[in-house]
Amino acid sequence: MTVPIGAKRRPHRRASRALLTAIAVAAGLLSWPTTAAAVGEAPPAGHGTVELTLTDGATGAPVEGVSVSVDPVEYDPSWEWVTGETDASGVVSLHVPAGAYRVSTNPHLDQYVPAYYPGVALYADAERVTVTQGQTLALAMQMMAPASAVLSVSGDGQPVPGVRVTMYRIAADGSELPGGDCTTDATGRCEISRLRAGDYRAFASPPWQDHAQWVTDVWPARGETVRIESGQRAEAAIALPAATRITGDVRLDFTHPTERVTLWVSAAYVGPDGVEPGHQTRVSGAPGQTVPFALDLEAGRPFRLVLEGFDTAGDRYDRLIATEEWTSTGMALLGETVTVAEDQTRHFELDAHVGATIAGTLRVREGVGGAVDGIAATQPSAEQLERIERHSESVQAADQSADFGCGGSCGMVIVDLYQLRSDGWRYLEMVYAADEALLGVEQRFSFTGLAPGTYRLGFWGDHVCHEFWQDRTEFDDATYFEVTPQGNAVVIAAELQTTSGDCSNAGPRELPTPDRISGGDRFATAVAISKRAFPTTASVVYLASGMNYPDGLAAGPAAAHQGGPVLLTRPDAVPQSVLDEIERLQPEQVVIVGGTPSVWAQAEQQVRDLDPERQVIRIGGADRFETSRLLAEHAFEGAGSAFLATGMKFPDALTAGPAAAMLGGPVLLVNGGQATPDAGTRATLDALGVSWVGVAGDPQSVSVGFEEGLMSAGFDVERFSGRDRFATAAQIGMLFAGASTVVVASGEGFADALPGAAAAGAVGAPMLLARSGCVPVSTSSALDRWMPTDVWLLGGEPTLSPSVASYTACR
Repeated sequence: MTVPIGAKRRPHRRASRALLTAIAVAAGLLSWPTTAAAVGEAPPAGHGTVELTLTDGATGAPVEGVSVSVDPVEYDPSWEWVTGETDASGVVSLHVPAGAYRVSTNPHLDQYVPAYYPGVALYADAERVTVTQGQTLALAMQMMAPASAVLSVSGDGQPVPGVRVTMYRIAADGSELPGGDCTTDATGRCEISRLRAGDYRAFASPPWQDHAQWVTDVWPARGETVRIESGQRAEAAIALPAATRITGDVRLDFTHPTERVTLWVSAAYVGPDGVEPGHQTRVSGAPGQTVPFALDLEAGRPFRLVLEGFDTAGDRYDRLIATEEWTSTGMALLGETVTVAEDQTRHFELDAHVGATIAGTLRVREGVGGAVDGIAATQPSAEQLERIERHSESVQAADQSADFGCGGSCGMVIVDLYQLRSDGWRYLEMVYAADEALLGVEQRFSFTGLAPGTYRLGFWGDHVCHEFWQDRTEFDDATYFEVTPQGNAVVIAAELQTTSGDCSNAGPRELPTPDRISGGDRFATAVAISKRAFPTTASVVYLASGMNYPDGLAAGPAAAHQGGPVLLTRPDAVPQSVLDEIERLQPEQVVIVGGTPSVWAQAEQQVRDLDPERQVIRIGGADRFETSRLLAEHAFEGAGSAFLATGMKFPDALTAGPAAAMLGGPVLLVNGGQATPDAGTRATLDALGVSWVGVAGDPQSVSVGFEEGLMSAGFDVERFSGRDRFATAAQIGMLFAGASTVVVASGEGFADALPGAAAAGAVGAPMLLARSGCVPVSTSSALDRWMPTDVWLLGGEPTLSPSVASYTACR
């Protein structure tokens, strides 16, 4: 497959302020200003009223004395807290200027847990409420009692004091949120209180020792969680596994610009739940030396060894590669999986060297048509020469994908790197390489941490003609070259010209003003997206839960393939706006995704009542993995390609959806922690006739064993994995031959991206991800490379701020 040429949720800052204030109130360091109005009292001019009723989640009784605050959605540094306490009837009435707000409760922590309306823990998940001048907005919310966990930790049957136990609550998107921690006393017991109801996992870490006696354990078990209900006092017994010590030597088989190099040697445990990071140790030595290491591991548990390191002078990862295996990520597992019993000793001999470096120079020549605006210098000034030197140093010492915070090339020459793989050429990465205003000056660029192989280079800028090495305008004509462990085997000295000459991309490149598609809530936003992608009718509508992501992840490519949108619903009732959209589209079929816990029977009946003659079917399996397979088998009679993504989090599967739709195949959700492919996934791939499988995400999402198992079964497998979810999305997007339209969704929440994936697939557009307040460099680089004529932003300003709409780069 040839790629054509042209690149834990962060909380809102006000959430931190609200949290700190709530903690201060609970500790008695601060008092809430009482600004509550009398119930029914008319608000001042230009104001409206928020009237919140709080009841006990267990008894339904009114809750008195809870502090309630109202915070504007749009940040306002002059905003003063508007707060008050509920009265005996559980009601508080607050006057605020007309506008959009989020509401939070801050009770005494030993009685109820703090929450944001309508009862969520995170500011990012809070529902936006709109206050109208002269009107009263009546809200109701249940208060939940805190839970606790009492933990007993033992080793060899004896209590172990000094163990640090940390509880993590598993969020809807699969991320782990800190819930609390404690340290065991002399009896091996401790208690963590003030927990919210939810699914939890606990990690018990024994005290540090020169030679560990025990190693970390997980409760209830690896890969599992335990449900703790509101007000519950859960009890758990954790038995720490025995430790054993391995030793080894690492031969530093490379030269290095510093006198000493630091390496990490770590264990990666391998089991039925996939690969889990283990303990690590740091070693240091001079190039050419052999340095010893010792590592305490869990006795009797299979593991592999991993090497990685960083340049102590530049403080950046150099992606050290083990000689046994080259990998695109720069880390290598040393092949053999080993197990060491408690009474055994093992010694390992490891070789390591730095990944290859491609180094070259470029020079920008004035085009034959004369000078270009903004490019006046033909001889660099002292200041310009200093800038070149600073840039050269940053290329050597810092992250190659520097973020310059603008559209286009930011006045820099960009160098793109492409690698020849088994299925064709693949875009790999880019660097901001040189100042395009420095005409006639030789400037250096480099790429580091690369596997030996065959490569090509491309060059472009705002005022520099787009070309490929050497002096080729078409990618297929570009000169390719070989890279060995020692670097590029040929001298790379590129001569470029400014757009004042005769080239096809003359003039500065500018991204279009994005088109925001949003509604008053996630359900209305899904309707707005549907209207944009399907302005007339649609043959099918997929209806998925808007409260959680698992069932809807695989619905996008299925819906796009069948020619319809994905709409969202509440579990108990379908919003009227969604029912109206189904009526407008007049589909022949409505597919309800997921079982009755996701979309209740009464919601299904609402859809059936719209048109008793319309076919309404439900597709839901025993879990999210089976549901995705059933959706694929329903929507696709056959498919040559398919994407696999973890079902434990949403970003990879969502951005894979449009690419899968473009290739005419489904997205299957898998338990990526498994060491081998499961039988259900294999059976669906075989039934559809799939030959090429794209794996979305890194080995922590879909294990190396899972990938290798598919390869052994004869599938052509390609992994798409960036440094984070944003870079992974951009890498998947490079499968698109062109991108006149690009869809940008939040990478921090799933609600708008679920229907967006179907819409993007339907119009043949890739999906990129952004943070709520800025655009990551991988996303902006992909946009710069495509230069689309249309960019869709999915969601309102609380989801994607005006800074995203102006392509403001993340810092």
